[in-house]
Amino acid sequence: MEIVSLAGSELGKFPSRNTVVYAFLSLITLNLFTVYWWYTLSRDPNEHFKAHRLIEEEIASKIASLKA
Repeated sequence: MEIVSLAGSELGKFPSRNTVVYAFLSLITLNLFTVYWWYTLSRDPNEHFKAHRLIEEEIASKIASLKA
């Protein structure tokens, strides 16, 4: 049996975010930082799902090559 490595295995990791620091920065910048915060919170899952799709496509191609 061959060991298969996935090219995008590091792509789907979420960065750690400190909510207390983000809330403090929002207060200091009069909620201007909140716009960035919301953008980041909506972008992270999208990046995760994009990486997940790439990994699934690679797994599907490996399975298809085994069947052939």
